[in-house]
Amino acid sequence: MNGDLPILEIREISRRLSWVGFLEPLSEEELDALVLGASFVRLDEGEVLVVGPEEQAERVLLLVTGQLQVYELSLSTGRELTLSVLADGSPVAATGLVSRWVRDLHARALEPSVVCRA
Repeated sequence: MNGDLPILEIREISRRLSWVGFLEPLSEEELDALVLGASFVRLDEGEVLVVGPEEQAERVLLLVTGQLQVYELSLSTGRELTLSVLADGSPVAATGLVSRWVRDLHARALEPSVVCRA
């Protein structure tokens, strides 16, 4: 994961997040506040972000830009089970309310991507 994140401008990130269905009702000011309070992870192509059950329960993860393969690993075989392939402006996983998964969720960047952790 790249720590030197050339973040898009706040206005552009807010615009992209406004595409997420459950964020549509937020005003520009509320979206800006969400962006300012969030953290961001830049993934280079092929990098994987692992999201544990606790983070899934506490945060909402949103794909700002790029494309991700979201998958989990089979406990019996260790094989990847793709849950979704996401593009810009998509929620990645967690609801921020309750944990959906009792095991880790993986997000692999299919191209350089930026994930918002709100």
